[in-house]
Amino acid sequence: MRTTGVKYKPERFHYLDSAEDIQSAFIVFKSAGVKSIEDVKNKQLLMGFTGKGSQTYILPTLANALLGTKFKVIAGYRGMDGIYLALDRGEVQGFQAVYSSPKPLRPHWFEQNKLVILAANALTPIADQPNVPLLKDMVTDPMDKKSSN
Repeated sequence: MRTTGVKYKPERFHYLDSAEDIQSAFIVFKSAGVKSIEDVKNKQLLMGFTGKGSQTYILPTLANALLGTKFKVIAGYRGMDGIYLALDRGEVQGFQAVYSSPKPLRPHWFEQNKLVILAANALTPIADQPNVPLLKDMVTDPMDKKSSN
């Protein structure tokens, strides 16, 4: 993360094919018994992931290193639908992915208020979740903070 010599601002790059401002988040079931990232520093949380090159793996692992969280990433899921199914079965307790991705596939999670949004990995707050903290604001180490700006 402490990249030196970078001569560009990554926050100015956007996907050319995206119809929305992509904002990802740490999303967990309320039944996991956590309400904040601070809670995950004291309690292990099982998070499904789709591959070591995906944000479902990278961001929980990064949060563990930078924030001291106790996310345990569980492998073996083919795509986000596999993770959603694992949540329904109780195999995992949450995931890290694009915030809007489960809405069309699991609308009942939102309608039944089953979810806790722990943190957003975005430059600005999520429109319908303005009180969710931003991951970038939780980084306290000065070197890590400098790298994230």
